[in-house]
Amino acid sequence: MAAPTATTETVPPEPEFRRSRRLQNLPPHQDVRVQEQTWNGVTIERHVLYDNERKNVIRPYAEKALNVNLENLHPGRIIKVVDAYPQTNLEVHPRDRDIGHTKLAGAIGAKFRYMIVVWRTFNGVAAVPLYTLKEAQMHEDRINEFVSITTNATWQGNTPWAGMPLLMKTNQAYQLEPNCYADLSRPHWVSKFEKIIDDVGHIDGGEFSKLIDLLEVKEMEYRIGAFDRFSTATLTELYEPQEAHVPKPKVRHRDDKTARMEKIRFTRV
Repeated sequence: MAAPTATTETVPPEPEFRRSRRLQNLPPHQDVRVQEQTWNGVTIERHVLYDNERKNVIRPYAEKALNVNLENLHPGRIIKVVDAYPQTNLEVHPRDRDIGHTKLAGAIGAKFRYMIVVWRTFNGVAAVPLYTLKEAQMHEDRINEFVSITTNATWQGNTPWAGMPLLMKTNQAYQLEPNCYADLSRPHWVSKFEKIIDDVGHIDGGEFSKLIDLLEVKEMEYRIGAFDRFSTATLTELYEPQEAHVPKPKVRHRDDKTARMEKIRFTRV
């Protein structure tokens, strides 16, 4: 399957065009324009700052997908989306093109990352991010938050706690590594208004079932650890509800467990 193609068209802004306060007082030779781009059948609208003298785009500052069909983002689908994060790497080069700067929030980074869709929400999907970990040096406990995933049925991976690696099928038009690691500790939410490349590959239903099982294992560990902070009781007794919590309209649920836990206070150390 070939990589997706895109077409771009620049159109004048509407009279009521909304613009950032940073763009309120532009020089006479600059204005804000709208570009429409079609990507795999999805219309992408971009707002760009345009130089009329040089006849070029100075910079884009907003981008929105207008007609993403969430039905195409089925469970197990491998997608390529933007992953944004605070820039905490003190060794990064000052002119690294992945790094952006904000006055309020400091340095931020962003890059495309491959992810596996796990479930759908009203405005997007949750997805598990994939990493290569080629140069990473990690603590064993951190490694145990990953599960290996591969296109090679003979590769045994590096996450024995999770058994054999999950198997995936990928589109050769993209550069997804054949051996990766899915991070179970931080599912990523993807908005339907983002640019989403949705034909990277997939895992079948059987592999998806294994992935969800492993997610539940990790989620239960984290939940039990959280509840353990509130008591010295055994983990199982602490986590299991003493009464069935059945939400009811205009009724605030309360039982012995919630009454006991609400009295706990944590101090800053």
